[in-house]
Amino acid sequence: SYVSLNVVPNSADSTTAYDAMAKLVEGLRTSTNDSLFVLSNNGSFNPGYSLKTELPRSMADTLLKLPLGTVIGPYLDGSMWNIAKIIDRRLIPDSVRVSHIAMQNTPDNERRLDSLLNLLNAGSARFDSLAARFSQDTKSASKGGDLGWVGRTPEGNELANLIFYKAEQGKYYRLKNAQVLQLVQVTGKKFDKNETGVKAVFLN
Repeated sequence: SYVSLNVVPNSADSTTAYDAMAKLVEGLRTSTNDSLFVLSNNGSFNPGYSLKTELPRSMADTLLKLPLGTVIGPYLDGSMWNIAKIIDRRLIPDSVRVSHIAMQNTPDNERRLDSLLNLLNAGSARFDSLAARFSQDTKSASKGGDLGWVGRTPEGNELANLIFYKAEQGKYYRLKNAQVLQLVQVTGKKFDKNETGVKAVFLN
């Protein structure tokens, strides 16, 4: 047998939670490292951008309209007090076309990839020719490194955050993780929906 006990916050609990969040407002407003501030205070930081449908419903319009740097809150989202800071806004492509040169992460390949990047930046070689010759992703290497059109998803990773939010079309970028080294080039962007994305940090 068991007994079910519903624990519901009373008004004093809500006031205490509100006051705790309110004390963080000025620190977030004046912070020079927003991601570090929120993570050190048990908040959340997404290095990508969120569309309106991916933002808290009660705050979506506000986050899309107020000036950059604005701190919002404390505001109630469900049963939780939150504060948010608007970091940036930009038009987000629906999809991008991307090419890469991929290699296993080894010291020799790291030096080789750096040499390829130097050739590209100097205009001494074509990306598709280098991909066909050096990329260890044999499927895309046969197409000059072309990965085709990639659709955006809310759940980003380092590559997605680069190609959708940071990379300039035609430029070359280097990525590295424990297994793979990559040279990446965005070769096309589509803006069919013309949606604006927001980069923000949240404390709750």
